[in-house]
Amino acid sequence: MNQLAAKELKNEKVEFSHSIKTLEINLANKSQGLKSFFDGAVLPSGAVQLTPGVKILDVPLMLRTHFAFVEARPTSRSALPYLERLRTLKKEIQEVNY
Repeated sequence: MNQLAAKELKNEKVEFSHSIKTLEINLANKSQGLKSFFDGAVLPSGAVQLTPGVKILDVPLMLRTHFAFVEARPTSRSALPYLERLRTLKKEIQEVNY
């Protein structure tokens, strides 16, 4: 490998590392903001239909498992659907309380 190719590869590694750290920080910030909301929210006592195919039967259990998943995988894009369900639940709760 010539020096130019090695330098480009090193720059790509640095950029990738920076992207991963940025994703980790963004997921952590979103997760913390959602956690703060749910800590102070009055949670539904019954089932909640989030979308036509997603129904939550036990809201406290859903919150524990979703936050555990996101916190265990802070750099994984697989955490994004979990965050999206949490955001959707937050929106549903806000709509009911207003």
